[in-house]
Amino acid sequence: MKIFIGSVIFVTLFLIYLLLLCRKNKSELSKSIQAIIAVGTSISIVIILQTLCTDERISLALFGAYFCLTDWLMFAIARFALKYTNYEKYMKHINYAFPALVFDVFFMALNVWYQYAFSVKRIQTFVGEFYKFVPGPFFQVHGVIVYFLVITSLLTFLIKTIKSPGIYKKKYYVFFILFSLLVILEGVFMFMGDTVDFTVYGYAVAAALMYYFALSFIPKELMNQTISIVSKESKEGIIIFDEVGCIFCNNSAKAMLRLEDSEGDSLVGMSRGDLIRKYIYPEYQEEICYREFKTNYEEDGKTYYYKSVYRGVYDEKGKTIGTSLIMYDKTREDEELRKQRYLATHDTLTGLYNKDYFLRVAADRIQKDLTTKYVLICTDITKFSLINDLFGEDIADGVIIRIAEEFREKLPEGALYGRLYADRFAMLFPRKYLEEKMLVNIAEAINVGDREYAYTVKMCFGVYEVANRTMPVSIMCDRAQAALSTIKEDYRKYVAYYNEASLESVKKEQEMISELDEALKNRDMTLFLQPIVKTDGKVVGAEALARWIHPKRGLIPPGEFIPVFEKRNLIVKMDYYIWEMACELLAQWEKEGRDWFISVNISTKDIYFLDIFDVFTTLVAKYKIASDKIRLEITESAIAQDVATVTELITRLQRLGFIVEIDDFGSGYSGLNMLKDFPADVLKIDMKFLSRADEDKRSKEILRSVISLAKNLGMDVITEGVETIEQAKFLSEERCDMFQGYYFSKPIPVDEFIKKTDEIPRVE
Repeated sequence: MKIFIGSVIFVTLFLIYLLLLCRKNKSELSKSIQAIIAVGTSISIVIILQTLCTDERISLALFGAYFCLTDWLMFAIARFALKYTNYEKYMKHINYAFPALVFDVFFMALNVWYQYAFSVKRIQTFVGEFYKFVPGPFFQVHGVIVYFLVITSLLTFLIKTIKSPGIYKKKYYVFFILFSLLVILEGVFMFMGDTVDFTVYGYAVAAALMYYFALSFIPKELMNQTISIVSKESKEGIIIFDEVGCIFCNNSAKAMLRLEDSEGDSLVGMSRGDLIRKYIYPEYQEEICYREFKTNYEEDGKTYYYKSVYRGVYDEKGKTIGTSLIMYDKTREDEELRKQRYLATHDTLTGLYNKDYFLRVAADRIQKDLTTKYVLICTDITKFSLINDLFGEDIADGVIIRIAEEFREKLPEGALYGRLYADRFAMLFPRKYLEEKMLVNIAEAINVGDREYAYTVKMCFGVYEVANRTMPVSIMCDRAQAALSTIKEDYRKYVAYYNEASLESVKKEQEMISELDEALKNRDMTLFLQPIVKTDGKVVGAEALARWIHPKRGLIPPGEFIPVFEKRNLIVKMDYYIWEMACELLAQWEKEGRDWFISVNISTKDIYFLDIFDVFTTLVAKYKIASDKIRLEITESAIAQDVATVTELITRLQRLGFIVEIDDFGSGYSGLNMLKDFPADVLKIDMKFLSRADEDKRSKEILRSVISLAKNLGMDVITEGVETIEQAKFLSEERCDMFQGYYFSKPIPVDEFIKKTDEIPRVE
């Protein structure tokens, strides 16, 4: 008996030790195992007390406690099963058994007095004298509760085992077998009624195995298997060494080292030094420290780049247990980096240097090569935008690409050249190589050969001889640009050289640019109006024109400042200023009872940089004017940039009552297409298009046809540039609706405009 009691005490202490170990693990699963071990420990204590018991009633109570604890043990196992198999959503169903467990406690408690579930009798066994339980008529009430929980647990593990992938089956069938054996052992005791409860040893073994499998062996084994699978399929190459040699090499590493499967298998067992020297870094010396190696492979004309990170692997005490080599494929990253560097320094269309990089390398060459005299040349194509307008972006891009090809072919060896923007290029080479014939050949070559456009491209060159090497190259470009601007309209000249007159022109441009904000603030930039009249001399409206009355230089002609602002994209700021002045004036006229409209010009850059719809709807709301009083004049060239987009914009404005005019009709080359595709309300014909309409019969017929066509399309017609009474009468006879020009009035200030309205001559 002493041996049995001692062994049970040992089992109890062992279970308590396991319970303490479990408490160090803070996981939810560990808490479930703790509950099972705690109940098992309680059962062991009850068995010890039962063995020592000599009183019949106390023995009945201890057996009752034993059976109740068995219920709670199975309940804890069932909960563990659901949690361990991730079937926690069914936990609420198990909780329905809780009232039955409470009932069994009272059932066993009453049995102490009534003995309807079981009774006890004293017997002698080979280990001593004990009380033995004898099942009563209602003992199966307790059995039903136990069977329900047992079946639930076993089915849970069985179903999970069947449904799980191969590597996870062990995680579940181990517990299915373990708890099956425990149930069989418990059943043997219950139904044989053996007094000596050897199942306590089963509890100890089951608890130990549960702790080992659930919290230690199986998680680690599954983790190792998972890591092994992931490592094998990882896109990074992984090679692991122990103190002897290679113990693991994944598929990516084999591929990066250009090894077949059979060759890759031979790496296992190869010493660390031999492997690294042969495949990674020939000069490697035996060492264990953090290192990075770079390896390049040439294959099928392509270079592959790999980075290998080599480091020691240490245990929890800091002792070296091996090393690892992780290989990263940097090919795409390197290609992307090269691409980004290329895009940062080169123009994507031509492959030439872009503006920033050209300025940088040109400055570097000028300042380092002090013995060579250099020239910096900038180019421009006269009215290049017309190629875009007439033939489309693809043809225009083709011209740009052709220019780049001519540079590569004809410029001196070692010359620097790049694309600044749009059709503007720059080049730098020694002065001794400068020949006008070379530049002219480049310009003429652009028009040679099969072309998809019937348009002569006139390319001109501005030459600046580098004198001050400390001057920013961007300023040198400005000076070269200033030189070529003097010949842009001269089709006989291709090359212009910078001189002081060009410098003065540049200075004047810079002054106007720097003074624009002040001019707008002080209203030095002001509004002039040119009357628009009917045949009876009645003024119906005016065109708004910008004039700059400089406080020192007086009236600056628009031909001086408008091209400058156009080139620097400042025209947008000036146009918005004039639009707002026009709306402000219309609001004043409405208060004074004057029923006139004002037409304002919208340029290509206005459409590009501004939200025209938002601008004009905001302005008419701000000044509370009718939308048909502020008319929108859009040139052919502005429309031709993107007919679909501009048409959609204008249609939206027309729905709100705005009147749209096609300005400068006849100055471009797509007039009939414009009338077909663009839903304008008014057609403005420029008399410069037909400057001899009063003499030339052919010109008159064309003008007559255009007016008739516009009228048939439901459009009003305004002819601008009318300078003689003969022109006015001819246009009146052809049913032109309104006129504008110097015959009636030149552009004048607002206060003069009001006085002038009574002095306008009649046409009829």
